[in-house]
Amino acid sequence: MDLSKKVAIITGGASGIGACCVEEFLKNNIKAVIIADIGNGENFAQELNKKYGSGRALFVKTDVTDQASFENTFKTTIEHYNNVDILVNCAGLIDEVNWRKMYHVNLFGPVIGCELAIKYLPKYKSDAKTYIINIASVLGMIPYAAGTNYSASKHAIVGLTRCYGMNKTLAKQGICIMALCPGRTATPFDDCYDASKIVYTECIEEVTDNFVLQKPDVVGKSAIEILGKGKTGSVWVIDVGELFEKHLPTYETLRN
Repeated sequence: MDLSKKVAIITGGASGIGACCVEEFLKNNIKAVIIADIGNGENFAQELNKKYGSGRALFVKTDVTDQASFENTFKTTIEHYNNVDILVNCAGLIDEVNWRKMYHVNLFGPVIGCELAIKYLPKYKSDAKTYIINIASVLGMIPYAAGTNYSASKHAIVGLTRCYGMNKTLAKQGICIMALCPGRTATPFDDCYDASKIVYTECIEEVTDNFVLQKPDVVGKSAIEILGKGKTGSVWVIDVGELFEKHLPTYETLRN
């Protein structure tokens, strides 16, 4: 896919999977990437501009749980680059103790992001197609007792994506919405296995013993790949470096 005229907003873009997505987009010659993060991403943006060209990365401090803050990120993007074509909802956290905050970041953040993208992308796109990629998790398709609320929040993101994908009005507007579900990935947030953030610590090994860590850059590469071939409403898994589409039940296939 030719990304040279496109501009992307990537939440959680200052570290971990989000930062890898930012760099992969720049490697693939995107016009510009917005690093939308509640933390400090200014130095990261400066490093990227030295490496890939001045003005191609911009840090905008963003609280994805706050409508006004998130909308300001879209407005700032348009002010700087005149267009916005891609949103990657990547910001997330794992904290079963403070689960209310986790739901606000993991679920409400992407919901707000999708609503804003649906509002802005059709008006400010560079060509016919625009994209929303919701970063979920393999735990958004399988249960995980130690991370009950984390898993539930990621199940919700998969469902949100599939429901939006059924919306013919959005499809006619050229909006393609997909979910990307990484397996266990080595990031600063690989603390879903941190006992201090887990309530039912005795359950931690039930699933995670079978998980193999993958590098975060494979998630960024996969985000680029599904832009070129994924259909709206599709759900993709990247696990141990293997990318594949996962076909989940519909009403017609539910009993099969």
